[in-house]
Amino acid sequence: MSFLQSGIKSYVQASVPMIGVDATTQEAVDALKASGYGTVYTVTPEKKLAGVITFCDLEKLSTTDALRPKSAKDLSTDTRVVAIRENAELWQLLKIMNGENAANKRFERIPVVDSDKRLVGVVDRSSLRSALETVQIPLSGSAML
Repeated sequence: MSFLQSGIKSYVQASVPMIGVDATTQEAVDALKASGYGTVYTVTPEKKLAGVITFCDLEKLSTTDALRPKSAKDLSTDTRVVAIRENAELWQLLKIMNGENAANKRFERIPVVDSDKRLVGVVDRSSLRSALETVQIPLSGSAML
């Protein structure tokens, strides 16, 4: 088995900024400010990934109370949330992070879910970078010196 076929479990950080979908908008904003990621994941009571809140989502906050989102669920992006299963291989994660995904977007971090779509962690680009620096992967047709 090659390095790229190894599982992603050793790169998953279990400490994930998350908030319940029923949390208030203010609680969501506070959690986002406290997050070192600039991202907070919204989860159901069963810890299933429901959405993601980023600083861009704060644009939804209106000064008019009638238009203001009432909960974290209203504030979060819940369509096209890109995640990966905890049993995925490293090459699959790299493809998703580099833009080969439903959103065609590069990601700095990807939420990791179990088979029931419960949020179990997150993988970020910096932890992958340090792992890749420790391994030399020969390119096809190249000679090792």
